Amino acid sequence: ARSELKESILELWSNIEKNKRNSVWIISGAQCHNEQPSEVDLLIILDLDEDGLPIIWSPSRSEEKERIYIKNLVLTIELKGHSGDWVRSKGNAIEVLRRGKRWEHASRQSRRQKYSVINYVSKNTATRSAPFVESLLWLQNVPRHGRDLNLPEPNDTFCGPPNWQEMLNKVINSSNLKMSKVPRSKDGHYM
Repeated sequence: ARSELKESILELWSNIEKNKRNSVWIISGAQCHNEQPSEVDLLIILDLDEDGLPIIWSPSRSEEKERIYIKNLVLTIELKGHSGDWVRSKGNAIEVLRRGKRWEHASRQSRRQKYSVINYVSKNTATRSAPFVESLLWLQNVPRHGRDLNLPEPNDTFCGPPNWQEMLNKVINSSNLKMSKVPRSKDGHYM
């Protein structure tokens, strides 16, 4: 998943590695000791040049598209490799069948990873504060358009192979991220 995600990021932002001020970390199995859960499937940390990098953002249920710029992001991703038959929606949540025996709340697992990172960073930094962290549930083996999970929009669930543009749209639309116009940017927002 890590290498596929890296390829998708490079596909969207092909020049990201050319600027030494851009830092991107994709960490598999990040450990947040003394937290529950202690392991985060994927932890993505973006710290980008002051100008940020563009994406085309389309608000949920809207045909409008707008160019915005990402400057930084901390994102936890809960990975699930279940096929579509082993995944169901229940209200606003996603559940997966664990070892063919019982349903497990994957959405809750995703949120818990987010709070593990927040708590771990808060307890282990000099400032005792944590960055704003977002979460995403990635159902790798559920086709993006082939199975309707009947989740209300916006939601934090992404299906299918990685597409960084679409993943960021999911994160932005399902979160409370604040975007503000910056005077020197003619057409964009910074996040």
